[in-house]
Amino acid sequence: MAQVTLVGWCALLLWMTLVGCTDDQQSAVPPHDAGAEKRDASPAANVDASVDLHFLVIATLIEIERTLIARCPCLTAAGEYDSEAECLSGVSIGRNWVDCANRVDLTSDDSDARRENLRCNIAELSLRTECLSGSSCAQEAIAACMAQSLECPVLPYDVISKVVTECTIALSR
Repeated sequence: MAQVTLVGWCALLLWMTLVGCTDDQQSAVPPHDAGAEKRDASPAANVDASVDLHFLVIATLIEIERTLIARCPCLTAAGEYDSEAECLSGVSIGRNWVDCANRVDLTSDDSDARRENLRCNIAELSLRTECLSGSSCAQEAIAACMAQSLECPVLPYDVISKVVTECTIALSR
């Protein structure tokens, strides 16, 4: 249960980042921005452009974990795990890898396009996770959740793989 709570807090922090909540906001009412209507209204567009690539990779891995955790009730009901606790233990990637991920040299992997890709995919994964969290275990319901899309480009598996490999993160299911 502590793992789910930690993941929930991380998800909340990620959500706050995606919608633009920060500690330095002076008022709950943002100033009017005449150009706001012209910009992309997707959550990914609201992430600060200066966000570090490491942060985005870490957030992506945490969102992947949240998706796996959301599937635990159905995986347990299907008999793939004896209990939800066993499932949670099997899909949790912990957090001891985060410091390592921040040290991985991603300089040659960094670009505006890569960051935008990760922003979009984080939002898309979050959308699917929220759907899975509230859906039944019927195959049609799971398939409908997994088919939800923001039309993001394919995740940059090369950079994700680099962090997963260098930090020995065990991803399952």
